[in-house]
This record gives sequence, C-alpha cells and structure tokens, in this order.
Amino acid sequence: RYISVTGVQTCALPIFTELQAVDENPVLLITDDNVLFIVWSSFRFEQQDLYVITSKTSGFTWSSPVRITDSTATDNHPFLYQENNESFFLIWNRYDVREGVIKANPTSEIYYAKSSNGLNWGKPVQFTNDNFIDAYPSLYENAHGEVVVAWSSNRYVWQGENVQLSLNAFEEGLFQPLRLSDGSYPRITDSVMVWVSEKNGNSENRDIYSRIIKE
Repeated sequence: RYISVTGVQTCALPIFTELQAVDENPVLLITDDNVLFIVWSSFRFEQQDLYVITSKTSGFTWSSPVRITDSTATDNHPFLYQENNESFFLIWNRYDVREGVIKANPTSEIYYAKSSNGLNWGKPVQFTNDNFIDAYPSLYENAHGEVVVAWSSNRYVWQGENVQLSLNAFEEGLFQPLRLSDGSYPRITDSVMVWVSEKNGNSENRDIYSRIIKE
C-alpha cells in the first residue's frame, strides 16, 4: 500500500486509500520510458482478483486501479514482464476455492494473459491443467524468442514442492515441464534463477539458492 521514494529524505507515500480491501503481493515493472506499473492481488467485491495501476511521475501520482481478472476463484501471486519493450505478459496462480478455503482444495493452476499497453488485457489462458498445486510463477523471454516459465509444483509428492521449468511455454503442444530442484518461490531472468528451499523438510530452516541459466 506504500512506496518508498529516495530523495533529499526518504518518505512513504500512500499509493491508494480510496477503498478498504485486502491488498497483497504487488509486483513492479518500470518501462524504458519510465512508466511504472504495479499489479497486485486484492480481495474486494467478495472475491480476489488482480488489479493494475500506473504512474508517469516516478511514483508520486498514480492512476485509478484497473481490474484485470474477474473470477470466482482466487487469483494471486502475479508476475509481470514486458517483451522487448512491446507486449506485456502477466502470469499468476488461480486457487480453487470450491471447498471454501484455499488449503482445503487439492489443486491450483497457472494462468497467463497478454496486453499491448499493460492496462487492457486479453482473456486469461490456462497454462497448467493437472491435479497438483502449481503456484508462484515467473517468466522471461530468451534470446531465441522462447517464453520460459518457472513455477513451484507438488507433482512429485514425496519430494514436496519443487521448481518446474518450461521452454516455449505458450506455444501450443510444446508444454513440457522439467523438474529442476526441490524448492518454491522461483524467480527467473535470462541468466540466473533463484528460489527458496527447506533443509531436510524443516520449514524453519530455509535458504536461498541460485542456478545459472544456460541457453
């Protein structure tokens, strides 16, 4: 709900306060022409969807929130990426809430959408379709024009959460997830991926790991 601005002195400026809601998990993208985009998950109007705001004043003023998704499921953990200063990709996980609470449901899926300007988004497209928990996605486009997606999944149940990777992720028929490592919360760029992993299944003993990405 707040952004820090460094200048003569550091201060915290509220981004928006016009509506009481549960707002969480923001992601920030800054374009080459210095336009700021924030996408986040918000529980309002009796459901949890994704919203976006922009700033052309380095974060001192912000646009009104624009709703991206409208689903009775729970949309959360967004990741925003701009393709060579052109199209925008947004990827997130959608939790099944038919049983009333997220943890009571056995699955969640990854969805994505595209936009030419970061404000008007196409229809969400389902990326994963299985009986597992798929969550915390991130992506980038490599030098070969392939969209690479990393995310966390429990499809190897006996090994807990693990990081998945898919090349050509949005090309029909080419979705082939590759298990990389035990862990969760992956973040990936064109050269390195980082993630969180527990030691010996101990949730109170977690470390950050990295791996060099070779194309």
